[in-house]
Amino acid sequence: MSDHKLSSKNQISVPREVRDALDIGPGDHVRFMVFGDRVELVKPRPIAELAGMLYRPGRRAITLEEMSEAGPEGLEDEGEDQA
Repeated sequence: MSDHKLSSKNQISVPREVRDALDIGPGDHVRFMVFGDRVELVKPRPIAELAGMLYRPGRRAITLEEMSEAGPEGLEDEGEDQA
């Protein structure tokens, strides 16, 4: 990889090897994901590509209603610990 400089308009060109690796070009959307002092540039995936990615053989599928009823566990506790 090489270093690049932001323009006076805070713009930067995406290097060819990155565009090729992500298979992106003019007009494509990209997503910047920030992890502390590190940023990842990713190509958003269509929702249809996500179908079945959590499939586990031998486990039954659950409905959206079951997921909603289960809710996120421990969120209340996390907020209290950080205060």
